[in-house]
Amino acid sequence: MMTFEHSRIGTSIVVTLGGRIDNQTIPVFDNHIQRLLDAGESSFILDFTDVEYLSSAGLRGLLKLTKETKARGGKTVIVAANPSIQHLFKISGFDKIFIIAKDLLEATGIML
Repeated sequence: MMTFEHSRIGTSIVVTLGGRIDNQTIPVFDNHIQRLLDAGESSFILDFTDVEYLSSAGLRGLLKLTKETKARGGKTVIVAANPSIQHLFKISGFDKIFIIAKDLLEATGIML
């Protein structure tokens, strides 16, 4: 199960996620994100504080979002990923693709 909430900080949408991002939940993530993109949003801060698990399907969803926001002149920043997810980013090479911040304050500064 995954939880998904969003709010705004400045010109960025903060998406607070929780639970598992995997084959079963990535369609929900993609659907929510696509609605925000369709509404004209292009900069996202993804708060991973409560994300317990990220599968390869979740990585693909994050990569898709990162490419889309970049194409629109925006950014995607991932915040507060737990150590196992940080390790996954590192061993997969995604730490070189994703912008990763330790907290919302750092992410907000990156967005400026």
